[in-house]
Amino acid sequence: ATFVARGAGELPLEAEQAAALWSEPRGASLWEPRDVPVFFRAKGAAENALADLGYAASFRAGSSEPFLHPGASGELHVGDETVAALGELHPETAAAFELDVPVAVLVLDLGALARAPRTQPRYRDLSRQPKVRRDLAFLLDEDVAAGDVLEAIRKTAGPVLQSVTVFDRYEGRGVPPGKRSLAFRLELQRSDKTLTDTEVSRIVERVVKDLSQRFGGELR
Repeated sequence: ATFVARGAGELPLEAEQAAALWSEPRGASLWEPRDVPVFFRAKGAAENALADLGYAASFRAGSSEPFLHPGASGELHVGDETVAALGELHPETAAAFELDVPVAVLVLDLGALARAPRTQPRYRDLSRQPKVRRDLAFLLDEDVAAGDVLEAIRKTAGPVLQSVTVFDRYEGRGVPPGKRSLAFRLELQRSDKTLTDTEVSRIVERVVKDLSQRFGGELR
């Protein structure tokens, strides 16, 4: 249990919370290039844990928690409930605890999680048709959240999209200031027949057009 002070003469707010911490001994920032930044390790672990518990969580960038870095934090939502805050420790918080390595923290609100709706399991037949994979890299403004782009791809590609993941993030030579390159891997499959090249091309064209209109994304 955690206790949060309220007004004078009022009992503190008591909440049931769980916390986890990830650290990375290499480098001085969570955003320096290396295998997988610890922030994304923490985010992935939290989302996978919630999925295993039956919750479909969505990530939204930005958090009001004072102990998290304002530019490297976010919240996990399930339905209308904010169930967790996640992000890099604020530099002042890290310094107060004498932490000199990149650290990511998750604070899970167990009360909110208990109120959140669980996803009902759904089953579908395994398709005997081959999967088609397409990798698409887009040049996007650096403040565009990858989660928003993933959600847009899911809606635009439709039911033939079996999965979509981010597999590369790049900033540096060849990328204009204020921009970053995000690469997405799409796996497409139909249950009734093999996808034709024409069908795949139409889906890719819809995705490219939609990301261009919504986010100003440029296909690389």
